[in-house]
Amino acid sequence: MSDLQTKTPIQELHDLRQEVAALRHNQKAFEAQNELLRTFTTLMRTSTGSLMLRSVLQQTLKIAIRFTKAEGGSLFLLDSKGVVTASLLARGATIRDEKQSIIGQVLDKGFAGWVNQNRQIGLIRDTASDPRWLTLPDQPYIVGSALGVPIFRSKILLGILTLTHSQKEHFTDESADLMQRTAEQMGVVLDNVRLYAEYQQPELPPSIPSVSSNNAEEETTAEEDSLKNIGFYILTEQSKFLYANRQLANLFGYRFGELVGLDSFLELMAAESKRSVFKQMQYCFQDDRKSLNHQGKGRCSDGQLIPIHLYGEKTKLYGKTVIIGVIALDTRAN
Repeated sequence: MSDLQTKTPIQELHDLRQEVAALRHNQKAFEAQNELLRTFTTLMRTSTGSLMLRSVLQQTLKIAIRFTKAEGGSLFLLDSKGVVTASLLARGATIRDEKQSIIGQVLDKGFAGWVNQNRQIGLIRDTASDPRWLTLPDQPYIVGSALGVPIFRSKILLGILTLTHSQKEHFTDESADLMQRTAEQMGVVLDNVRLYAEYQQPELPPSIPSVSSNNAEEETTAEEDSLKNIGFYILTEQSKFLYANRQLANLFGYRFGELVGLDSFLELMAAESKRSVFKQMQYCFQDDRKSLNHQGKGRCSDGQLIPIHLYGEKTKLYGKTVIIGVIALDTRAN
């Protein structure tokens, strides 16, 4: 007899409820990703650099708090070496030295440190009886329960999200499952935001020191110049643009309408790069890989070839498989 035939009506109802819950969680996870993508694309028109990154981090934390009905939370963004490069603390704005001290303590002896070391989601139902929770001196809020969520991009730990509530037993296994699914989608967007923000920081040769300018107009001009070197895109399985920003059009010398009207994204690639990029895109859409990464030549509207670094990652958007990513002018190439 099959498993279905041997199940009692109560077991079948339980399994059905689990399937419905999983579908509901998947839907909310993609809703979170879509919301973050909308935030990202909007901010690309209005802000740059660290301001954009912080805004997306704030939106990420806000979504997680809303989904779990948490009262507060913190979010650490990590680089490839595990160093915190950006953060939001549950206690809000603090002076720099105090902030660094708090981050150091929670990563060394606190719950975030446990998540970092174990690379898995953590659920604390009662902080008073769980040794993983560290209560800091002068902590301005009460924490009865907590949920720690690692945010991955592929196998790289990209961030650590900690959600808190003053009541014990607030977070449940269902909360943990929801955030684990949601974190997968958050990781895709956060990685692209991080990459976009990094490429906006112009690199100086080691012999030239960084100079802080007091002239706001000069700083704005430098920031605008750096924006010309990077563009953002979203592609369909047919290699068509679902979205592109004007910086991408400017980078390749197209009018915006001309760019989005191209028959294929591959028209931006030089002949020597087309085959490699095409293969990587095929592998992405056929589930053999999740990302594409290519350093080569791009082809401008006038036929000029430029050195580029192309990065993209497969994800779901409005129920369809897409690739989102960036193309940056490779200023380090000769």
